[in-house]
Amino acid sequence: MSTMIDHTTKASHDSGNYESSSTNTNETDTELLRSLADSYSKAESWQIRRQILSVISVQLNYNEIEQLIPGLSEYRYYAAKKHSNKEGCGMPPKNREDTRNRMDHAKLDSFLDFITSSHVIKDLPFGERKLKLQDGKKIETPNIIRCMGPAAIVDQYKQYCKENDFNPLGILLDFW
Repeated sequence: MSTMIDHTTKASHDSGNYESSSTNTNETDTELLRSLADSYSKAESWQIRRQILSVISVQLNYNEIEQLIPGLSEYRYYAAKKHSNKEGCGMPPKNREDTRNRMDHAKLDSFLDFITSSHVIKDLPFGERKLKLQDGKKIETPNIIRCMGPAAIVDQYKQYCKENDFNPLGILLDFW
């Protein structure tokens, strides 16, 4: 594209019509930016808007883009700029693969029973905590303290499983 503009500018300059070519290029750029701003306003999701904004943010600063897209927040501008640097200008984000590990409920129950037993935690003689759930509901729970560190808990649980001929929940223990 730059070679096309260079040839047009050179030809216009040779014919003494340099200002006209420059004006046409600026008008074309302005029209393209208006089209992108229109596409931005018609996009239905933030993901599409971010992709469109990432194209514009490569060339213009926040103040210039805000004139094209009134009400644009600085957060969205910089998120689009970051998207352009990370994913590529106008490119969709890469899909993340979320995986789930299935656990044997009997093994999970055994582990939860162990870590909530009196060998691992102790009730404090006083005090409660108020937990607020996402739906706004509040639950009061007693304060508790652990008697051992994470590594000691895992070692003791493995020993407990060995003594009771029980195969422990291996995946969970790797994260402790």
